[in-house]
Amino acid sequence: MVAVKAIYDESKFVLDEPVPVKGKYEVAITFTSPVKKDQSKLLEYAGMFDTDDVQLVQDMIDDRENFFKDRPEV
Repeated sequence: MVAVKAIYDESKFVLDEPVPVKGKYEVAITFTSPVKKDQSKLLEYAGMFDTDDVQLVQDMIDDRENFFKDRPEV
C-alpha cells in the first residue's frame, strides 16, 4: 500500500507529491481534516511586518485553534 498526500478542492484532488506507481489501482480515499487557511501569509505579503512579527501572529492563531483541544470540560 502506498499513501500520497493531496488536497481536495470541492471538485478535484491536487496531489502534494508525485504518485510512485504506474497503471490502474484501486484506491481508498480518506478525508483526514479540513485545510485551514494560513492567515499569517497575509501579513507576509503586506510587507509591513518582519519575520518575527509574522511568527508572533502565527503563534497566537495556533494558540486560539488549540485552546479547546483535549480539554475535558468541552
